[in-house]
Amino acid sequence: EFARIFNIVEYPLFNFRTARSWLPVNILFVGMLCSGFISLVYVSVPMVTIFKNLSNLITVFGDWYLFGEKVSWLCILAIAVMTVGAILSAMNDLEFNLYGYFWICMNCIFTSLYVLYMRFASTNIKLPRFGMVYYNNLLSAMILFPICLFRGEFNSLSNTDIMTNAFILSNSLAGIIGFYLNFASLWCVASTSATTYAIVGSLNKVPITVLGFVMFHAKMTSQGVIFVTMATIGGFIYAYAKLPQNNKN
Repeated sequence: EFARIFNIVEYPLFNFRTARSWLPVNILFVGMLCSGFISLVYVSVPMVTIFKNLSNLITVFGDWYLFGEKVSWLCILAIAVMTVGAILSAMNDLEFNLYGYFWICMNCIFTSLYVLYMRFASTNIKLPRFGMVYYNNLLSAMILFPICLFRGEFNSLSNTDIMTNAFILSNSLAGIIGFYLNFASLWCVASTSATTYAIVGSLNKVPITVLGFVMFHAKMTSQGVIFVTMATIGGFIYAYAKLPQNNKN
């Protein structure tokens, strides 16, 4: 808002009709965030990352059904490889937690619906890029505030064991990165398609999976590692299957 006042960025003033139209995006966005955080409490980072590839199945179907996007046989094969790899990885997860996997499934649903509706909203609700970010952040904060209040999250702000300098610095950096990530996500979906956005998500899961193993010492069987690799390869096939279509467009 300060950036708008000083003419650094431009977007319209707050409008209740626009906010009401944009609200479903924020509900799905908050659902995606909350389900993702809950799943990480019970399931390891690599397994959450790989299993979230299943959201591509819903996204591709939604793109085909709602927006008329063509789906090639290679794309279907890639989704099948990712799905089988994710399921077999879960079956070989030494830290398997049914409650955690339930929230991963919910996260896949929220993620796909968020991406699909965000594409619809970004093309049908006339807002500049920073306007989308403005409404997304403002409405999300309004939804998250009562949730944090109900769960007593604000009590942590007075906990000196939590609010260390390192914690404040890391969260400040995460907030800055999150702003640009949000902006880039909205821009990507509005300029391309929900499927293209899913391609990027499939590729960035590779370093996340590797770092998850290294940094958090995830416990997996040798078969589990093979199936994780299989799901990752499926992500590369998926990206390759979509690239020729995007070049034609």
